[in-house]
Amino acid sequence: MVVISDDGGNFHKFTRVSGITPDHPYFTVDNSNIFYMVDVPHLVKSTRNNFFKYKLQFGGNETSKKYLQQFYELDIKQKFRLAPKLTNDHIYPNNFKKMKVKLATQVFSSTVAAALSSYISFNIITAQAIHTVDFIEKMDKLFDIFNSSRNMGVKEFNKPFVGNEKQISFLEEMKQLFKSMRVIDEAGKDVTNRIKFIKGWQITISALLGLWPVLKHKGISKVSTRRFNQDCLENFFGKIRQLSGNCRNPTCIQFQRSFKKLFALSFFEHIEGTNCIEDFDEILTSLKPENLKEYEVLVPNTINQYLFLDSNDYTNLQLPEQNSFSYISSYFMKKCLEKHKCDICINYARENELLSAETLYTQFRAYPNAKNDTFGNLQTPNEKFIDYLNILETIFSEHFPNLSIELGVGRSIKHKLQEVPFSHPCLHFPVDYLISLYVRVRIYYTIKFINRSFKTTSKKIKENQKIQNL
Repeated sequence: MVVISDDGGNFHKFTRVSGITPDHPYFTVDNSNIFYMVDVPHLVKSTRNNFFKYKLQFGGNETSKKYLQQFYELDIKQKFRLAPKLTNDHIYPNNFKKMKVKLATQVFSSTVAAALSSYISFNIITAQAIHTVDFIEKMDKLFDIFNSSRNMGVKEFNKPFVGNEKQISFLEEMKQLFKSMRVIDEAGKDVTNRIKFIKGWQITISALLGLWPVLKHKGISKVSTRRFNQDCLENFFGKIRQLSGNCRNPTCIQFQRSFKKLFALSFFEHIEGTNCIEDFDEILTSLKPENLKEYEVLVPNTINQYLFLDSNDYTNLQLPEQNSFSYISSYFMKKCLEKHKCDICINYARENELLSAETLYTQFRAYPNAKNDTFGNLQTPNEKFIDYLNILETIFSEHFPNLSIELGVGRSIKHKLQEVPFSHPCLHFPVDYLISLYVRVRIYYTIKFINRSFKTTSKKIKENQKIQNL
């Protein structure tokens, strides 16, 4: 019922020959309408690339990448970042990174939109950036609609497509937005006619709107729209090319042999849970001090320089950091209430219901729920609770660099954190669970950012090796 392709020039020719337009997003075969969609991952990447390269005008508003760059350069200097996933690869992608869909979707995310909104509210970034925020928010919702699945989370539009009023009206709104969009280059020249993603989005949105009544007539009540892409084909062709020595145009016999090999490898694939392959992590967990020198290649001494954690005066955090820490505190409170919830705990969590400069980011990040709470599914941070987490953070930053190379680092840190007094009006509040969760989350994100530093270093090493080979 649907044909999906990338947005290459040959497919643009196909749409012209087949009479496919935003108002007529299908062609006919044997009296059956076949709807045509452009692969959404390709469209998101193309949108991101043009958003970075040009100014996009719609509804009298104009976007600019400079606001995103300005926010990123400020955010990376903070200990507690509002958009921790953003890296140089997101903001300054090279030609290879521009091919990664994940980097594009993480730029067009509700997290980035909320963080940028917070900086605008703090008067750190000009209010003109609000139009860029608006476009990022709309692209996040649009991708959610075309990436919906029954296993998705709490966001409004990434649940299965059911054709409700909100979904239909938003798609119609985005269709009109792309129809009115103008693309302006650095010289102020209108280059809209050269840009392909605008028509691609219009056709794809119209195809989903036209396909839905047909599916509904066939008795289908909901659709996981993330199936409307060509990833399976891309992955399969990629494997065929690799088995042919990265040959982009394998012969028929090369294709046949590669297909046979792929089938055999998949058919006899190793089953998880068996104990027939030695795992590298067994070596790491069995290391002893007396034979540590033997494995210096595995645990280099240089690791200590990456485990240095800055000590912060948490009473003097800047507004962006305060908002980030408040948001983190809201998360921990939410998880604790999932373990134990009573009226006393709920009242304690909502003690500071009023909005403040320190909770703006939490408000921007909150997803709407049935109760229309100010902070959605997050609980309003309590000042005493935030102060307690501040103390935990100080102790963690002080002891983790030294304890990180010892066995049982999590238990050791937890014992130190349990010495911090914490008063709560409810005797059943899960303090032990809170400390355990804090230790796990804090170690995870510390190692994550350490690994990011290693990754940057390994990139430079690989580049040097390539230069040496040349």
